[in-house]
Amino acid sequence: MNIKLIRNSENSVFSSIDNGLVLQMVDDNYKFLDFNGKRLYVLNSSTNEKYEIAPGVKKYLIADISYAHRNHDYLFFTSAELLTEHKAEIIIYRFLIDDNSCDIVYRFEKDVNEGSITGDDIIKIFTFDKNFFIIEEIGQDGVFKNILLYDITAGKNINLEGSLAEKYGIYKIVSLEGNNCVIKYGASREFKENSQEIRNKKEIIGIINTNQFVSEMMLNPREITMEELESSDDVITFPYIKRSENRIIYSKFNMETMSEEIVLYDFENKVKQVRINTDVLEKADISYTYIINDNPYSLKKTDKHIYIVNLNTQKVEFKFPNECDIKFIKNDFVVITRLRHKIPLFKKGSDYIEVYKLPDIHHALFKKKATYNECIINGEDLLIFTF
Repeated sequence: MNIKLIRNSENSVFSSIDNGLVLQMVDDNYKFLDFNGKRLYVLNSSTNEKYEIAPGVKKYLIADISYAHRNHDYLFFTSAELLTEHKAEIIIYRFLIDDNSCDIVYRFEKDVNEGSITGDDIIKIFTFDKNFFIIEEIGQDGVFKNILLYDITAGKNINLEGSLAEKYGIYKIVSLEGNNCVIKYGASREFKENSQEIRNKKEIIGIINTNQFVSEMMLNPREITMEELESSDDVITFPYIKRSENRIIYSKFNMETMSEEIVLYDFENKVKQVRINTDVLEKADISYTYIINDNPYSLKKTDKHIYIVNLNTQKVEFKFPNECDIKFIKNDFVVITRLRHKIPLFKKGSDYIEVYKLPDIHHALFKKKATYNECIINGEDLLIFTF
């Protein structure tokens, strides 16, 4: 893996588009209600060249946009306009990277005094390819208010009546390989809430083929092919889910016993492992897990150290002093930040970014004096962005 440092990245947020291409989002100097304007750029990480996406269009981060495919040659973003004192129009744009074309693909109206416009609700957009996406509105209680699947080419909504998406809403999608992705139906529940209404909410985790998913939604949304991994009951919730290497990792949390099962599913070989974490007092204690050299590890913090624990053996294999901050773990690469002093206690220290390749935690593979902003994987490159 190549390590690349990209300096002076402003106060930006980065995400991977395709090998060598990165989306950069930075604040602009205009607003819409409580939303700051944004500028979007396509950055070539190989040449450090970039160009702005549709500079004449005002952009706002009104929706949470997810992509079913890790590599994609298209981007979606949102804009908005006030129609009246009490009514606004949300506009969804699609940008095609190959020809730099940018088109309005969907519009819908919202009351300015309701929901997502005031920040109380969440609008989510799930893209399955450049022609199909789902729009969902989720309320403060985690229950979706409205959901639809839109066909851009045909210019029409697809009826989702009777589908799991229509019953429970979609919480998250995570890209896998090819046309496959993980889908989670239903919102995670707060541990402290014990009401019957909260307990009766349903959560389902499964793997779908995106092309098949869209086709079946168009034909019969009640019958969708899915490899179901887990479903909740009265006391089980799934607080987080992510991908690490060839594993899907998710938390299966029991709200009565306050215990957690960490589930690791090898989606290539269809093998499931379960590890137990009983030391949970509150939501922040839930263990976040990583795959390092094909083994599951979790981070544990104490007053003196940050421990990296092998979940197969329950033994500490690596530790860093607690003045370090672990920012990123990918396979056997660990990115940390720390404050270093040339003369201890006499001068203000300097920020350093260090990269270690496990199991060697004593000799940094990469070390730079810089202030950390963000870190992402793009193709075979580990990109570290600094302020």
